[in-house]
Amino acid sequence: MTSYSDEQILKGILRHDNLILQYIYKQYYYKVNYFIKKNSGNEDDACDIFQEAIIVIYRKLKENELVIETSSFQSYLFSVCRFLWLKQLKKRRDEKEKIYETMPFQEELYDENLVTIIDKNE
Repeated sequence: MTSYSDEQILKGILRHDNLILQYIYKQYYYKVNYFIKKNSGNEDDACDIFQEAIIVIYRKLKENELVIETSSFQSYLFSVCRFLWLKQLKKRRDEKEKIYETMPFQEELYDENLVTIIDKNE
């Protein structure tokens, strides 16, 4: 497989170069996928976060706001993915709390066994 420098990767992203995008996916996706699956996510979450990270990087490149001087493209990409995933987890937690807050607690409907089963599935 051909190897690309960070500069070639960044220029390829700006050009929408399919070879560069395939290279990025083949080289780096598995690490993001592993991280997200180990942190309460699944394959779809990993795919969404990875794609969103590429879009974030593209927009920053287009606006000349992306500076990767002290780190590698790989490190930057993983940092963006990590940030996006943590943001997504917080959003999910907040949505879950909103649901619990809007539902009135009814003692006669409360089933401790059901709560245990649901918690195990999450």
